[in-house]
Formats: sequence, C-alpha cells, structure tokens
Amino acid sequence: MKKQGFLRRTMGVVVILAIALFAASSAKGELKSTTLKFASWMPERHETSVHARWWSEQVTKRTDGRIQFQFFYGGALGKGKDQLDNIKYGTFDLGPILPAYDPAKSPLWTIPYIPWAILDPWVRIMAQRELAELPVMKEELAKWDAMFLFPFGMGDVYYLWTVKKPIYSLGDIKGLKIRSLGEMAQSLAAIGASPVSMPMPDVYDALSKGIIEGGCFATAPIMGYKLYEVCKYKSTMTLGMGGPIWVMKKSVFNKLPDDIQKVIMEVSLEMAKHMAEREVEFLKEADNTFEKAGVTVIEFPEGDQTKYEEVGVMPVVEKWIKDKETKGLPGRKVWENLRNASLKHKKIPH
Repeated sequence: MKKQGFLRRTMGVVVILAIALFAASSAKGELKSTTLKFASWMPERHETSVHARWWSEQVTKRTDGRIQFQFFYGGALGKGKDQLDNIKYGTFDLGPILPAYDPAKSPLWTIPYIPWAILDPWVRIMAQRELAELPVMKEELAKWDAMFLFPFGMGDVYYLWTVKKPIYSLGDIKGLKIRSLGEMAQSLAAIGASPVSMPMPDVYDALSKGIIEGGCFATAPIMGYKLYEVCKYKSTMTLGMGGPIWVMKKSVFNKLPDDIQKVIMEVSLEMAKHMAEREVEFLKEADNTFEKAGVTVIEFPEGDQTKYEEVGVMPVVEKWIKDKETKGLPGRKVWENLRNASLKHKKIPH
C-alpha cells in the first residue's frame, strides 16, 4: 500500500511537471500572433520611420505573420526624452531613443553625440554595433528594461545650417543662436556660438520666427521636418554624427519564441547593409530637394575645419571621457572601442 501511494504521488508530480512544461512551451514556442507597439517622436515621413517600417515588414514576413506592428508617430505615446521611461513602463514595445535628450539616463550611450564623426555610413553603423556588445553598454540599457537592436546610420553626419547668414568661416559663427545637441553644444560654445537646446518638433517654428538662427542638423531630420524650407544655407562644417538607436523592451523580447527572437536579431543585423546601400540614393534625393528649395551649399574651408577640431572637438572628447571616469564609468574604454571599431571596418561588403 505504501508503495502504491508513493507511486501515485510520484505520478502526480510527473503529471504536474508535464503540464507546466507544456504550458511553458506553448507560451514561448507556439505563439500564433502578437502585435508589438512601435513609437517614435519623429514624423511618419522621417527617414528613420521609413526604415523602421522596412525592418518591421521583414520581421512580419519572416515570422509568417506571427509578429505584427502598430505604429505611433510624432510623439503620440510620449516625447523623445521620455522614450526610455515609456519602454520601461510598457507604454510601447520598441522604438528609437536619443540618449543626448536626457544624458543622465544612459550617459555612456551619449558617445555618438560627441563632436567627432565617422563619415561612412557602413563604418558608422558597424562601429556602433560593436560598441553595443560591450557588457557595460548592455547594462546601461537593461536598467530601463531595454535592449539594443540597431543604430540609425543614414545621412547622419551633422552639418551647420542657418536661416539668413551664410557661414564661410569660424568667425561667421560667433554670437549665432544655434540649436545643438549633446557635446556638440560645448564645441560650438568654444568657438563663440550661443548653443540652444530644443526638441526637434519645436525647431521649425523656432527657426521661422527667429528664436534661433540655425542648427546642427543631419540630413535625415532636415528632410523629415522639412527644415530646408526655412534654412537657406548649409555649411559643410562637420560637427558630429549622432543619430538615434533602436531598442526593444527586453522582457517582451525574452518571452518570444526562440525562432522569432532569431528573426528579430537577424533583421536588425541586416539593417546595417540596408541603410548603407540606401545612403547614396537618399543623399542624392536630399540634394535635389535642397536645390529646388533654393538652399545654398557652402564648402567650409579645410583650414577652419582643422582649427575647429583642435579647439572644439578633441578637448570636448577628453572632457566627456573625464566626466564619465569621475562618475565611475569606463569613458575611455568606450571611446577607444568606438574609435578602434571605426578603423577596422573600411567598406560595405557586396
């Protein structure tokens, strides 16, 4: 009798475990369909939004429709500076973040906004992908229940755009109210400009009303926000690279079946080549748009660019490193990782 009772209890435990394992495998392995919320403060026409849709279409196609997406643009689910908060609290599941909007939330991830640029889009993207593999970079995002997917790398070198005053030299910049971001603001201040911090959705009106006289802009936001309608001068003074990175809510990703996780990461990796190949066409379209809008492009003197880098770039890079090291963060390691990765990748593979 005791033996039979023991067998019954043992079989009961086995059945319970089998049911639990089946439920777990059903939850993670037999997902029929789910809809993920994508949110951005940028408009639907913005180039970042266009390529996010390409990414989502590929994920939906390769998962046989088991993953669908619902899109929210123009800050419908929150402001740009609140993206990490909203990821953490589950307002949406994935989207871009721009760490320079609120540096305290992810201080090491502000490094793309130092006034130093990787000009080639493929190299720029791959260097940031390597950066994202550092454990400390993963940990910084994980605090917000976020994980890195890919960086946006198209048309993302920042140049100086102005409304009325053409910029032919460093001297022309003194006293101008320039919308700038992150450490780029410090670099401009070092050469006599008056940097102004401002969310992108407010920039068009500020330019048109004379509240600011110009800004540090990459081609993607110039096109996405139609800033070429008010900024009539583009100086090829290279100011930095910046650009958002795409993140996903980590706890949501972890609950997805393994095959879907694999698709999401594969498509995220493919985004590097997709964007780099699109870069030439995108910049050509942008140049045509600027020409029709009456934008004058000014070639910034090489000597003035060199002087700007001596006065405004490397001192600010060193300041960024020192600031992070003072806070117990590996600022120099992160900087060296990004710089060395930029030297390793030379051209897009075909």
